Amino acid sequence: MKKMLTFAAIAAVSTSAHAFDYKFNLEGRADFISANTKTTSQAGTTTEAKQNGFLSNLIRLNMMGNINDTLSYRMRYRFNKENANTDRDDSTTNLDYLYVDHKNQWFTTRFGKTNWAEAYGRESFISSTDLYLATAAYTAYNDNIGNYRFGVSATYTFLETHKLTLAISNPNKAKTDTTGETKNTSLAYGIHYSSVMFDKMFQPTLSYTLAAQDGDAQATTPTTKGDFTMMAAGFRTEAAGFIVDADWKQFKKEKRTTAGADDKTSSIFANVSYQINEFSPFVQYANDKFDTDLASKATEYKKNTVVGGVMFKPFNDVNFRYHLAYSFSKQKFDAATATNKEVKDNRIIFGIKADI
Repeated sequence: MKKMLTFAAIAAVSTSAHAFDYKFNLEGRADFISANTKTTSQAGTTTEAKQNGFLSNLIRLNMMGNINDTLSYRMRYRFNKENANTDRDDSTTNLDYLYVDHKNQWFTTRFGKTNWAEAYGRESFISSTDLYLATAAYTAYNDNIGNYRFGVSATYTFLETHKLTLAISNPNKAKTDTTGETKNTSLAYGIHYSSVMFDKMFQPTLSYTLAAQDGDAQATTPTTKGDFTMMAAGFRTEAAGFIVDADWKQFKKEKRTTAGADDKTSSIFANVSYQINEFSPFVQYANDKFDTDLASKATEYKKNTVVGGVMFKPFNDVNFRYHLAYSFSKQKFDAATATNKEVKDNRIIFGIKADI
């Protein structure tokens, strides 16, 4: 930790000494959450669980800057815990960003560790400090491929506002099986398109990602090679104080064991917000569906989540705000072989965000 902060301080001083353009800030969000979850089994028995507590769900240090007209960089380090996975990527999992952008007359290249946000729709374009839900497809992508990964990309801009990106990176998972020793040497490939048209009235995004997983014949349960794929299509519109984000995305996980199955997670996401002086009321919605080829269908489900709330920013010149939100979700398992039939979750969220 001391080394990381020392590096950041040295970099900031060096940047200042050479009159580079840079930004150095600390971002955080903390919430108080009151949750009530009711689970109904296939037999009709209902159990209830309640939870009240404070959550420091985001604390991160961000530094970015321009070295010259064509070269820029970014580093972001988080202090909240992340799941460890350093077998392939030898950087700490707390390091989100460490990359350099080089812009030339044809395209912009990026090399380093970054968040491949374009891969999973408009949901990923919104800061995590402003989201109060996560779709199932986004979660499946993050668990199986990973959002912060080392790689390289090239972005070509045409007709001024249209961007096409080709990306190659490590998949997040280093091992092909939890009990095996074979390393995954395959790579993830992505193609992303985005644009801003009609004075921000229409901002479409399209993406496709493929990440292969090597087979592991030495594992306790041998695995074959299989692909994880992600498709996403969405848009943003800005008009008359409204901001609307919406997307559809689907994550597919290919069968890799004899007893396994092809899994498919589909999600629809929407976010609508409106600016009224210091207040920003908003509504967020997610529709999730999980399908599997397993004969029992026990894990298949459909889920709907709705969040409504308001953000209050008391200072015009400081990025600090309060937020209050209510969340409701309902998850249904239709198969008689499933353990549960229905899960309902209610949450009240009150907290702050600061970016200083």
